[in-house]
Amino acid sequence: MELSKQQDGGTASVAHLPKEQKTNQANLIVEQYVEKRRDKAEEQAQKEEEEITQAKQTKSNWDELISYRYAIF
Repeated sequence: MELSKQQDGGTASVAHLPKEQKTNQANLIVEQYVEKRRDKAEEQAQKEEEEITQAKQTKSNWDELISYRYAIF
């Protein structure tokens, strides 16, 4: 049986569907939301990891430059 949707300002109206189809539709919406949030969280975690790596590299570069300064003087 095909699920029918009505678009109301970007949200799907399921008021006209039987209870079982409402539950199925709600489950699909929740699953899509969870997937989007998981993807966003993974991207954010990866970005934070890259920033931490970059900060460590920058500190290492500064430490190296400071050691050269002491070696020259």
